[in-house]
Amino acid sequence: MFQAAPPLADEPSQRIASLDWLRVLMCLFVVVWHEKTIGSTAFVFDGTHGWADLNLADIFYFNITLLAVPTFLAMSGWLVAERIGDPSHLFKRIIRFGALYIFWSALYSLVFRVPLLCPEVSVGCYVKKILTGNYAYDTYYLLVLMIQDCTLALLVTAGRTWGRRLSWMLVAAFVTTSALGLLGLSTSLSAFYSPVSFAAIPAAVYAVRCDGRRFAALGAVTLLPALSVLFAAGEWTIYLEHATATAFPNYARPSVVVGAMALVALCQRTAGAPGTFIRHMSDVTLGVYLVHPFVIVLLEQDGFRLRQPFMTAVVLGISYGAVLVLRPLMRQRLI
Repeated sequence: MFQAAPPLADEPSQRIASLDWLRVLMCLFVVVWHEKTIGSTAFVFDGTHGWADLNLADIFYFNITLLAVPTFLAMSGWLVAERIGDPSHLFKRIIRFGALYIFWSALYSLVFRVPLLCPEVSVGCYVKKILTGNYAYDTYYLLVLMIQDCTLALLVTAGRTWGRRLSWMLVAAFVTTSALGLLGLSTSLSAFYSPVSFAAIPAAVYAVRCDGRRFAALGAVTLLPALSVLFAAGEWTIYLEHATATAFPNYARPSVVVGAMALVALCQRTAGAPGTFIRHMSDVTLGVYLVHPFVIVLLEQDGFRLRQPFMTAVVLGISYGAVLVLRPLMRQRLI
């Protein structure tokens, strides 16, 4: 069931149609999360606690749409794991994602008014704002891709036995810190309880690849979704009944990480190359991911609002059109 990853994910003949469809769906989920397409949620902002406050929109946002980035990372990790031990391949990927990260972080910073948010004239403040996209964090996906590649390279270099042990240790540390975060006790472990927590995904990918036969014997296609649901129930229970945290976490949690692994495992079982249309849509997902925050901000500044889901459709349409225009101009290197 857990097949060996193709050596080159970018070659059309080696691509899997279901993974391309999954990538497009996850891109849609990112925009739906940012636009709150089916209604707003209070759990991100005011720390409302109690089962009576939980609704279907909250479950959809936190347990469905937030599968997006973990699934992107799980797909990427799974497909490059075979070649990540090649230093030249690793170096090229890090250079590419590093260039993307610096370019788009600087662009976010300029659009989101870096100088107005620095309390005083400070080169350090401006540099920090630029490198974090002015704390917009929409570029954290690119940063985590670099962390993922380095983590996978470390695990591969450690050898199969020690790499497997280290991967399970990292997974255990991630689950523990996530539980502490839900309880509001993660201040000293904030690096794990943030976008950086996605760094646990390559460890999970490596562990599953090493123990693929065991997972297959356990029926992982049904085991992983069930485990994801159990984690989700536990996360909501801890937060709603015992937490002192003021907001439900919207980054990597065990439920969405395991759910992402389940989706990738399911798609790995299918065969067939993607058609021209879905291959094209899959190729522009990164561009849509990077462009859509600009579209949302510009539309909000102009006071343009439509009822949902039409607003989400407008954001997607403009973002897609912008990507089609920008890709030839940037020679497909920065978008």
